[in-house]
Amino acid sequence: MVSGNVAVTMFERDAAHPFLDSVWVRASIDWQEKSTRLFRICVINEEHYTLASERFPCTELDTSRAWVRVPMPAVELPERFGIGVAWPGEGPPLRLDIDPDAGASCSYLRDASGEWRSFGGDTNWMIRPELTLQPEPGRGVHRLRDWQRPVERIRIWPPLRKLSHL
Repeated sequence: MVSGNVAVTMFERDAAHPFLDSVWVRASIDWQEKSTRLFRICVINEEHYTLASERFPCTELDTSRAWVRVPMPAVELPERFGIGVAWPGEGPPLRLDIDPDAGASCSYLRDASGEWRSFGGDTNWMIRPELTLQPEPGRGVHRLRDWQRPVERIRIWPPLRKLSHL
């Protein structure tokens, strides 16, 4: 399970694009801390269990708060899934931007104490999955049939955001 602060947006994929290729985030962190800090991107299923999780140095983020594409291992996605961005609770926060005109909110924040808060209204985190029909040849794939239910899970009960191809 991911510890610290976690921002999650829930999605519903279309049948034509069952694999995650990468994740786009719009976020930044104080430049003095970039060289030593890590953040994590996690993929969760509808039951709130982590399907895949990868750590990245904050040097991947742009200080201008532009959209940044973060390559991920190929993950076969269930119809309903979430993408989370996590960072340690100590030190300066990672600043993840929000979209105040998203339509319906499907985004949540879990703070270091473990409490979940929904944005409500029309606000979502600026987290977007990039989906594909098939992963690139020779690339490792996290298959749903190989996944085993862990003991811990991320507990949220959000609405879902419908996806067409990004």
